[in-house]
This record gives sequence, C-alpha cells and structure tokens, in this order.
Amino acid sequence: MGNSWPNQIETYSAKEFGRYYTYEAAQKACPNGWHLPSDAEWQQLEIQLGMRKTETLQEGKRGNIAPLLKHNRSWFYKSEEGKGFNAVAAGAYMSSGYLGDGIFASWWTATKTYDLIAWTRSIHFSSTSITRDKEKREYGFSVRCIED
Repeated sequence: MGNSWPNQIETYSAKEFGRYYTYEAAQKACPNGWHLPSDAEWQQLEIQLGMRKTETLQEGKRGNIAPLLKHNRSWFYKSEEGKGFNAVAAGAYMSSGYLGDGIFASWWTATKTYDLIAWTRSIHFSSTSITRDKEKREYGFSVRCIED
C-alpha cells in the first residue's frame, strides 16, 4: 500500500475531491502555515456547531451536526450548504480498495491512539451524526487542513 491515492470519483474533478492519505502521509499533507487538526480541534469545531462538550468525548456516532458540514452537490441526499466546511462525499481507501464514493467522507485527525491507530471523523449521507472513531493508520482518508 502506498502513502496516498487519487480519488476515483469520475463525476467531479480530482481537484474537488482530493486524495486519500495514510495517517503518516496526512501528517505531511498540509502546506506551510497550515496543519492537520487534532482530535481536540475537531471537538472545538463540534462544540461551535452546537454539540455538547460531553458528547464530543464519546466514540461512535454522536450529535446532529453533519448537515452543517456537507456540501450540497456531492451527496446522494441533499443537505444544508456546508457552513463554510463544505464536505464532499469522497469515500475512502481501505484494505478492500476504494469504497463509499458519494456515500460518506472520512478525515484523519493528528491524534494517535495506539501505535497503528488514530482518531478520525466521518459523516454518512443518511445520517445527521458525525462519527468519532479509531482507524488503522494504513487506511486512506481525506485531509482537512486548518490555518496555524
């Protein structure tokens, strides 16, 4: 498995959907002056969008903020315009190959949990929840950089 893969969505441009990165490649993906957000920085965003602080610490599906993150164009079901985040349903690259194009989006955080595991965030087309989960660092997920 490599360090990053181009997105396979043909409906939209690769520039719009970006690449999938392993955790290690995600650590280096952001340009100067930007960084990969930590799990705590994702929690801050979730609180700003209306999630309770105690809920941000939970693992799995939580909150009702996913519609505030989704970009209208790329999801099977329309949602609110993304409040500046504008997430696209880019899917992921996992051990079984490409999956979930148009169905979900997953992003790395900068926070490791174990040697081979790190925190991620995901949203799904049919859910209003955002998922906080631990995933294998060899998988390919999207990267969302934030300014330093």
